Amino acid sequence: MHRYGVNALRRGRARVGSWAQAALPVVAVTAALYLTGWGAALAVLQLPLLALVVHRSGGRAWMPAAVAGAVTLAAGEAGVAFGVLRSELPQPHGHLLAALVGLALVTTAGILGTAASGRERAEQTVRVNGRRYEALLRDGADLVVLTDSRGEVGYVSPSAPRVLGLESARLLGTGLRDRFHPEDRTLAAQ
Repeated sequence: MHRYGVNALRRGRARVGSWAQAALPVVAVTAALYLTGWGAALAVLQLPLLALVVHRSGGRAWMPAAVAGAVTLAAGEAGVAFGVLRSELPQPHGHLLAALVGLALVTTAGILGTAASGRERAEQTVRVNGRRYEALLRDGADLVVLTDSRGEVGYVSPSAPRVLGLESARLLGTGLRDRFHPEDRTLAAQ
C-alpha cells in the first residue's frame, strides 16, 4: 500500500496498484460491447479507453490493460463461436476483425506505455536536476547572478555577501552592466 497508496495520492495522480485496477475498465467495456452483438466491430472503442487508462494510471498500466483487452476479446469470440453470444457479423469476418483489433490493442498499449514511462522518467530527471541546481545555487561558493535581456539582476546566489560584500537584495532589479569598470563593459557584454 505504501508504494502505490499514500505516496501516489500525494503526487496527485493514482498509480496502478493492481492488475484489476487497470484491467477492470477494459473488461467491462468489452463485455458490454459483446452483449450488443457488435463486439468485434465496436472493440476498436477499447483504444481510447486504453489511452485513458495509461494516462491516468501511468506507464505500468499498459500491460494489464492490454492483456485484459486481448483476453476479453478472445473470450467474446469464443462465446460467439459456441453460440453463447450473438454476433451481427458473419463468423469468419468477426473472428478476423477481433484478431486485428486485439493486435492493434496490444501494439498501441505497448507504444502508449513506453511513451508514458519515458515521460515519467523525464519528469523525475527534471525534478532531481532541479533539486541539484537549487542546492548548487544555495550552497555553492561561487557567485551566480541571473539577468534579463536588459541586464537587470533577477537572481543573486546567497554567496553574494561573501564574494561581493553586498547583500543579495541590494543587487536585485539593478543593472549589472553599471557595476563593471568602463573598460570591461564591452568584454562583459560578450
